[in-house]
Amino acid sequence: MLLKAFPEGGGFVGVKSLEIRKEILEAGYQPAPKLGEILEFFDGKRDIKGIEVMADPEKFFDRTVVTESMLQIFEAVLDAFEGKKRRVYVLRSFYGGGKTHTLLALIHAFRNPDSLNRIKDVSPNTKLKLEEISRRIKNLKVSVICFAGDHSAYSGNPLSPTNAGRYAYRTVWGYIAHTLGSYPLMKEFDESLTAPQEDVIKKILEGERVLFLFDEVAEYIMSLIAGKYQSYAKSVVNFMEYFCKAVSNSKCVAVITLPFEVRSVESKESDKSKPVVVDWRFRDLDVITSLRNALEKDSDSFEPIRPRDVLEILKKRLFENIPDNLKEIAVERFKELRVNYPNYFTPNYEDEVAKYYPFSPEYMEVLERLVRETGLQKTRAALEISIDVLRSVINGDDDPMVLKPWHIDLSKISAAFEGRGEYYGIYTKQVLVDELLHSMILKCIFYYTYYYDTPVPRKEYPGLGEIVRAVYEPEKFSKMDLTVTDIENEIEKVKNREDVLNLYVSEGKFWFWKLPSIRDYINKTAKKILSTGDPRIWDYVKKAIKESYEYRGSKKSPLQVSHGFKELVILDDYEYPEDDEKLRLVVILRMELATGDFPKKIIMESEEGKSRNNCNSLVVVLPKEPFREASYVDYANYNLVCELAAKIVAIDEVEDKLEELYSDREAIGIQEKILNDERTRIKRDLGNHVVKSYSWVLFPAHPDVQYEKITEISMNIAEGVWNTLKKADKVADKLDLSYLLSVIKTNFGIDVEKDEMAWKFKTIKSWFRHYKSLPFVSDEMIEKVVKDGVRDFKFGIRSENNVFFKPVHDTIPPAKDNEGVVPSSIRDEDIVMTKEKAIKEQIEFLLSKETRKETLTHIEEIRYLLYPELGGQYHLLSELMSLPNWNRLFLNGVIVREVRKISKDVPTLEVRVFPGENIEIGVNESARFRISATPYHFVPESVNIEISSGGKVILSEAMNMSNGTFEKDFEVIPEGEEETYSVAVSAIPPKVKTVKKTLRVKVRAKKRRRFETREIVDEHEGYRLLEITDIRDFEVLKILSGEKAITFSGVKPEGEPKAFVDAEIIGKESGGMMELKMTKMPVYVAVEAGRELAEYCTEKTIGKFEIKFENVMLDRRLIDGLKKLNKKVKFTLEREEG
Repeated sequence: MLLKAFPEGGGFVGVKSLEIRKEILEAGYQPAPKLGEILEFFDGKRDIKGIEVMADPEKFFDRTVVTESMLQIFEAVLDAFEGKKRRVYVLRSFYGGGKTHTLLALIHAFRNPDSLNRIKDVSPNTKLKLEEISRRIKNLKVSVICFAGDHSAYSGNPLSPTNAGRYAYRTVWGYIAHTLGSYPLMKEFDESLTAPQEDVIKKILEGERVLFLFDEVAEYIMSLIAGKYQSYAKSVVNFMEYFCKAVSNSKCVAVITLPFEVRSVESKESDKSKPVVVDWRFRDLDVITSLRNALEKDSDSFEPIRPRDVLEILKKRLFENIPDNLKEIAVERFKELRVNYPNYFTPNYEDEVAKYYPFSPEYMEVLERLVRETGLQKTRAALEISIDVLRSVINGDDDPMVLKPWHIDLSKISAAFEGRGEYYGIYTKQVLVDELLHSMILKCIFYYTYYYDTPVPRKEYPGLGEIVRAVYEPEKFSKMDLTVTDIENEIEKVKNREDVLNLYVSEGKFWFWKLPSIRDYINKTAKKILSTGDPRIWDYVKKAIKESYEYRGSKKSPLQVSHGFKELVILDDYEYPEDDEKLRLVVILRMELATGDFPKKIIMESEEGKSRNNCNSLVVVLPKEPFREASYVDYANYNLVCELAAKIVAIDEVEDKLEELYSDREAIGIQEKILNDERTRIKRDLGNHVVKSYSWVLFPAHPDVQYEKITEISMNIAEGVWNTLKKADKVADKLDLSYLLSVIKTNFGIDVEKDEMAWKFKTIKSWFRHYKSLPFVSDEMIEKVVKDGVRDFKFGIRSENNVFFKPVHDTIPPAKDNEGVVPSSIRDEDIVMTKEKAIKEQIEFLLSKETRKETLTHIEEIRYLLYPELGGQYHLLSELMSLPNWNRLFLNGVIVREVRKISKDVPTLEVRVFPGENIEIGVNESARFRISATPYHFVPESVNIEISSGGKVILSEAMNMSNGTFEKDFEVIPEGEEETYSVAVSAIPPKVKTVKKTLRVKVRAKKRRRFETREIVDEHEGYRLLEITDIRDFEVLKILSGEKAITFSGVKPEGEPKAFVDAEIIGKESGGMMELKMTKMPVYVAVEAGRELAEYCTEKTIGKFEIKFENVMLDRRLIDGLKKLNKKVKFTLEREEG
């Protein structure tokens, strides 16, 4: 659930709402002027834009962050004047590191101590320190002399001596002596460019209380070292050493700036050292190192600005004020983002936003890296870059909530590419692309990485999360109607841009390097391969199609693929697939093969000119719409597939040439990884685009073929085709038994309920491949439906040594059989039988399994019994087929396998009644019984039978013997609906008890069948007439009016024929309406009333007119009258059956 604190597309308070210091928007403004320029301004010699701000102590301190270092420097200088500490201090940092600004702070503080008391926005503790520093300065009464190495008037320069009236000074020592009013003591040394010794310097410092501020001494020396004043430049180093020693023994203090830094580096032995790093501009000059070494002996050093100070300096220098309420709005917005997108924004990210606002954390990180790694002028460069960003924002249409790295335009900062010229071309051609979001992403990656200039990933390089955070800016993304997640999607596209050749991605890191990525070589090689039509292209397309056909998802996310195809065929030439019963998916590989009638001929023919027997067995997939010219989209998708396949071929080739293309071993390793990543990505893309390109489906339909476009793309090409066929009703997704039965009846004229037929299972499956009018049905679906037919007793199956149809029980079950028995699977050679065939087959099969074994002590019989009713009498299966309706008995009864043991020691007389002890007959039919008596383990002389009913003996005589069994046939016509007969069978002599049976005969009542017809014929005589309905024509009323036999007019007693009418008739005349409703109205009244209404109305409608009859039997006279209504009405009749 996404949290929303602001309305969509609104609610943003941007940087433009902040009060920006007005000077930074003025043309020509210099955020960090040279000391010499400021000294000129002090002397009224120069007026440069923005200098007055830095020259005015009030405005200066209003824009200055009083850092801990600055306070330490103030206090150290004061302690030195008070004799507590050393008197020489070095301010060390690279160019633009705040050295000049710190000297300027000392100038303002010592010239105007009260300005320190008016500094705002500092902590109470800092406020107290500043007040104390101000007090101490006032007590000292110190002069300030400044040396500015960039200006000859404030430094002394042999290239441009400064005229001072009676003399011109041309050296550092000449300038210092001039400012102290002691030039005569230095005149000889000044004119000869010879550095004075320490004792001479001490003389000019005697009695002086001066704060000497030296700025850009190294720059001063560097400007002279390469020319004719090289020896003088070296003398300056000697002078500075002598001067510092002299100052150390005076009442003066010197603060000197030098371009070096001390950086902490952890060694392999884990002990910390602090190597000195010289500004890159001076690294090859030994004289500068000598200067540093000379000053180091007699001085302490300070770092004017630490990295953590830059942020506050930027805020102070650029903005009049940053209101807390505006910051809180930004913080709350980014808190929402952190909650809603925890995968991208780090925990407590909003705290970082609060710290850096109105800059983003990523902006400051990039700015710090750019300045540090490219050798830019530290604070000065940070200010210049940020001023340029602010000016662009103020003059632009956007109003960002915070400033992001992509707001920086590095093309304006040529020094950022010093010594990295190749990266400027990469920046202008590959980073500043037209697509805005792509450019934003590429800028962020570039700004984070290019200066490291390495082919291998570093921990400093950004990953996906860092890029997303660096790119996302709420106001801009709202205007573009994009969300955080869109960045990740676009990063994927950026990775694959062919015009961004120097972007590297490996181990989750992104960076730029000066040599093109291996992707460039892949693309060039692929174009060449594509232009030659290399056959390997099609090998990879085939492979992609095959992999798509076999796609089943991943182990973590398996895909349930559902389709009915048994085989994939990929056609790369004019070939015809096999003509058999397999349902095949045929993919036409090339565009030229998909043109013309060839795709249709594949379906219709098994070879040129020969009709396909299994004409419903192929589905053809093409890269273009059948029977039409290929569209632009079809060609675009097809060409993309070819291009991707060509790239995979190219990867194979380029892989063998890596060592030729790259010499660096680490670079080769990275390129190999990129190569493998590209292979994986392109194969994935090829798989995705194969299913998009091959998206036209041609399939058999009545009378020939039909085609559809695949609209629901699936990673499994077969599934996408199958779903398309479903939508076109060519696939029977849920085949049921009734449909299969109708197919058999419609196409083969076989009634499964009545006919005795059998087929191999593979024959049934083949029916769906022979008829184009039939849908595609999977073999599994056909098998399921056949099994359903067995369960529903519509089919039986003969499989090897078994028949599957009715269940066979070992004991009488608690309930009748609900469904048939099915095999676990049906083989192609198994025989599927209709119901009647299955009944006979199963009876024969079970009888073949009956056995009789005789042992010394008993006889063991295995026989099958059929119980028409549970727990009642049974029929021997061997006798079943001699009974009337035996097949219905079998179907509705229960089969029990009985294992019977008959002891040879005990005489037994087994009496059986055939067809059963309880039978049902029709009216006027006779009941026929056969009673058999089989003696076991004794031989009677005879067996007598006696049959009685109602206490009266009907039959008493000896039974007939045949093959050891005694039999007697008995036939009777019952007088009532149900009669009972007692049977007693006894052996002579009586070695066993008399066996008694009870026979019951029930006479079935006649059944009545109701049906509708639109014609009465002579054969309907004796049928009962129930209704005449569907009367819509007034002509019928006229006929009824003339047929008195039909109207049954007059009152009839109970049991006599009657007729009455329910009717609704509407008539309209002259705008009026008449409605006639009748219920149980005599026919003749209803007929005449309807006719009369019709006479009075020009518009009339019979809404309902139904005649219902009671006790009316059709005779010849009534039939003749009703025939006049044939095809005009509907008759409902009833007849008796049975």
